[in-house]
Amino acid sequence: MDRVRRVAGPAVVVAVILGALAVGAAAGGFPDLHVYRYGGDAVLHQERLYATDDPVTGYPFTFPWCPDHRAELVESRAIGDVALLRYALSERFEG
Repeated sequence: MDRVRRVAGPAVVVAVILGALAVGAAAGGFPDLHVYRYGGDAVLHQERLYATDDPVTGYPFTFPWCPDHRAELVESRAIGDVALLRYALSERFEG
């Protein structure tokens, strides 16, 4: 029974991921990913994140997802090939 549980858990995760990929491919891809990749590149090159739109999709970079509640970027730094972004999500932030 334990072996069934160990195999079933990862199998469900893989099935969900494959299903999401199939839906994304059928719907025309994942255009929002271009925006976040462009945003990450802008941060790594110390460019203004909200100044321009993504050149591939034309979408603006917005984070969080609600224009009425924007997060304040309080820190960004490169860690190897990864960008670390820290945001203040509320007025209670104490950096």
